[in-house]
Amino acid sequence: MTPITSHGVARTSQYRLRSPAASRSWRLVAEYAFAPDALPGVGFARLVRPDRHLKGSEVSDDMSDDMSGGDTNGGDTVVSSWPTPFPDTAVDRRTPTLQERDRAVAEEQSQGLADSAGATTIDETLADLFAERRQLAGDSIVQFEVAGTATDRQTLVVRGELLLRRSAALLDNPEVGAILREYGFLGHPDDPSDTESGPGSERPVGDGFDTRTAAVDAADPPVDSTTSDEEPGAPRRLAGEVPIGCRELDRHLARFVAAGVDVRQRREAIGRLAAVDVTAALTAVESLQPPKKPAPVVVKHTSGASPAEVADADSHASVAAGTSKRRVLVAVIDTGISRQRRTDGWLEDVERSPGGIDLLDAFPVSSPAVVPANRLLDFGAGHGTFAAGIIRQVDPLAEIRMYAALDSDGLGSELTVACAMIQAVKDGAQVINLSLGMRTVDNQPSMAIELALDLIDELTECRETPVFVAAAGNFGDTQPVWPAASRRVVAVGGLTPAGSQPAAPAVWSSRGVWVDCSTVGQGIVSTYVEGIEDPAFGGHDTFDPNPWAVWTGTSFAAPQIAGAIARTIRETGLPPQSAARRLIRAGTPIADFGRAMTILPGS
Repeated sequence: MTPITSHGVARTSQYRLRSPAASRSWRLVAEYAFAPDALPGVGFARLVRPDRHLKGSEVSDDMSDDMSGGDTNGGDTVVSSWPTPFPDTAVDRRTPTLQERDRAVAEEQSQGLADSAGATTIDETLADLFAERRQLAGDSIVQFEVAGTATDRQTLVVRGELLLRRSAALLDNPEVGAILREYGFLGHPDDPSDTESGPGSERPVGDGFDTRTAAVDAADPPVDSTTSDEEPGAPRRLAGEVPIGCRELDRHLARFVAAGVDVRQRREAIGRLAAVDVTAALTAVESLQPPKKPAPVVVKHTSGASPAEVADADSHASVAAGTSKRRVLVAVIDTGISRQRRTDGWLEDVERSPGGIDLLDAFPVSSPAVVPANRLLDFGAGHGTFAAGIIRQVDPLAEIRMYAALDSDGLGSELTVACAMIQAVKDGAQVINLSLGMRTVDNQPSMAIELALDLIDELTECRETPVFVAAAGNFGDTQPVWPAASRRVVAVGGLTPAGSQPAAPAVWSSRGVWVDCSTVGQGIVSTYVEGIEDPAFGGHDTFDPNPWAVWTGTSFAAPQIAGAIARTIRETGLPPQSAARRLIRAGTPIADFGRAMTILPGS
């Protein structure tokens, strides 16, 4: 069992049950989240099929005791190097001069993360800048506000939005409608325009993509269009309900929007709804957590050996045609991929579908909205392209598919991410990478993402269960970050590389008993996008055609693990969950960082 500390999370109790509908054992898993200021005993339970998911104690309990590694003294471990599952990926092909230059940049990025690690408040200047850049868009993109958490920290939530879990109590109890009306979600009782005629005026979150909203509209998931009332199995709706637009989620969640209702009022409404047996939550905002914008690097090395040669389009096609191994579909749920086409062959085979495009320059929004906005790269521009390049470096034969769930400033609704997760699995993804994360106001899992994982369990009942991999976060503490902290997601922490100092857990990385594994997250080199950084965020670099960059954070540790799992599936023929288990078991156990390994060398 996972040990409990005074500031721990994700205590798991397991009980064996027998499913009356099947000849297999099931496991009742009760999970609780604990924090210094959290209410004890608050949790949830669910039935989970055995051997389908991988998390924390369920990994370590099965591991042999003959694993040897560094000292596990609460994150202070230092070693000369970590185990390397694929020796070819850990080779640094840069010249010593380039390595030293990139190391200096990476150390600056790492220090920037370390300086902000453990902060309990959100940078007001940055939050105000984000809000100002999107205010003219109205409700066409995610608008956010700052909310306090149960542990006296701050997080972002979607402005004026409330999610309710569908139930008999929701539909049949008149008190529910009275509460929603009182707080402004069904209109004012004296407003003659407020009728019981149907959904509210806000547009559904999934009414399709166009060239403007593909990556910017965090209310537009890359999924099927909205459920109609005539569709078989369509949910009964309350007046004023705003469709989510992802039919799977629409059947289980009800979304209400009232822009003038602040966080305090919505939390009061949640408490009163709980008293009548209706589960409700604020809609969380998923975000990127980069320390700074990336820095340009050069990858044309004097040795002649270059990662670009590995991912050349022609050689990739010949290798794929000449192997009997299957290609593994890896979904990248992020900002999407740039429409820019490189001439060096990297990522050439990645489809540029409407729901997977990173617009790069969508902010600040003007009226009417115009793209490009100011001919400068947005805060989150290129993040998805960078993650995709990491996966390609680790598994050159991976088939990569992009889902733009975050806008080019790096923000998105949990609903968008949840819908993208479902769609990726429906599209056949075996590994799904999520280089994003959030804290929730109650330290409990995101309602929409946990529901998506439940629905995905049902979708994959008779086939291989995919593996979700997520960044643990760059907060430098043990507070859970979602979706990484979910027991059905592989949480990836960050390490520093061996160099002038011994390799060690990164002080800026989130950590805890919920982290499954860790790899180098400092100074990772990968594909980037052409353009000029927006000086509003302190950037000053220009990226030429076919650009590469160096970047630091758990966002860039997670895709290494995703690529390594894909490669393990391809090379061993194991199903995704078994491949993930084999990979993680090969790492060195480190307290609060899971199992540590080196995949890419870092800087």
